[in-house]
This record gives sequence, C-alpha cells and structure tokens, in this order.
Amino acid sequence: MNSVQLIGRVASDIQYIPCNKDRSVRKFAIAFRERTKVDGEDDTYFIDCEAWDKVGERFDNFVKKGDRIAISGRLIQHKYTRVDGSKASRIIIVVASVEFLEYKKKDEEPKEEKKEEHIEDDELPF
Repeated sequence: MNSVQLIGRVASDIQYIPCNKDRSVRKFAIAFRERTKVDGEDDTYFIDCEAWDKVGERFDNFVKKGDRIAISGRLIQHKYTRVDGSKASRIIIVVASVEFLEYKKKDEEPKEEKKEEHIEDDELPF
C-alpha cells in the first residue's frame, strides 16, 4: 500500500506547469518539523509535491507560500542520471487531496484570545 498523509507549511511558491490542453500540474514543497530523539532539537524537512489537474486547481486561489495544509497522496520515485553519469533519485508526493488549515498571517499584532463564559442553564432566558 502506498499512502502518505502530511501536515506542514507550503515552503515554496506554487509553480503552475501546463502539460497539454487537458492536463496541468502545480509543483511546490511542503515543510514540517520533527523532533529528533538524539539531541532533542527539531529538524525541518522539505518534501517536493505535485498536485495534478483538479486537485492542483484548488491551489491556484487558496494556497500560497507559508500556509499550513494537510495533504494525502502517494509517493513516487523519479530516477535519473546526473551529468557526471552517476545514478540518482528523488521521492515526491503526488497529492490526491488537500485540506486548508491556516493561512499565513501578515505582520499582524497578536490578538487577545476571547475567553468563553460559562453560563449555567438556569441563567438562560429560554
């Protein structure tokens, strides 16, 4: 089974690439942090992603660099030969679905959190 789910922030501008009249792809990187057990510090990982066709179209108007998203999809491996003749590969995520979690805030001052008041049932007017 080849399935991956990831929550992170969009780490690059969304790159639109038309393939032909019916197909297009959006390429971007997603970043997430993971705490390492050895030294207790966070490591940040950057994973390349591709969103094809209808899934990719959702990125056009709703997602930009810095936004927090949840994606699910599958891993694929691109194999290639470098200029020096050595073999190489890279793993990318082909996005099947995306959920928008949080937009990047633009230099806003922190807002005070609203505290919910607890109201007893006998205090309600109905």
